Amino acid sequence: MKTKTAALAALLCIGTLGNAHAQSAGDFLIGGGWQDNGGASAAAVQLTYFATDHIAGEVSIATPSNVAYTGGSGLLSGQDVGTGKLLTSSVSAKFFFGNADWPVRPFVGIGMTINTPTSTHYAGGLGSSTASVKTGVGPLFSVGANWNATAHLFATASIAYSPRPTMGSINTPTTTETKTTFIKLRQSDYLAYVGIGYRF
Repeated sequence: MKTKTAALAALLCIGTLGNAHAQSAGDFLIGGGWQDNGGASAAAVQLTYFATDHIAGEVSIATPSNVAYTGGSGLLSGQDVGTGKLLTSSVSAKFFFGNADWPVRPFVGIGMTINTPTSTHYAGGLGSSTASVKTGVGPLFSVGANWNATAHLFATASIAYSPRPTMGSINTPTTTETKTTFIKLRQSDYLAYVGIGYRF
């Protein structure tokens, strides 16, 4: 917590340095930083293009992070069913408030996350059950701000809400039928990000 607080304080200080510089139509931004959702932390890269002074499209991809899976329903609801590594990427559209030359540009965003398993280890004790983890897609809603330090350098911080998607299923045979339990990510639905970047 102290590390995150210090990072956010540093970003605020950067935002007060120098004169304001534009992030406007036609600008391309590349940034890097650290994201955390209360259990799965990873380095991330963001690519942003401003279509207008206020509307931008963004693609983000993070390094694989350690995650845990839990039963979301059925016979194994709430139980740990496995661990693994997950590659999280997102595509979103953002609306930036204020004029292009404001030193601080608050924004809101909407898009989707794509959660791709790169390795999975199922927990013991599943018995005759068979488990399958797959790529999960979910909505993404974000708020944050960019701080322009120079004509090209900026810092950014945001928090996003992305409901945990269904990541697969566990099929458990019984004497009469096969019961299905959906697999969910155990991590938080909230994702914090801090980073720095360069405007071309």
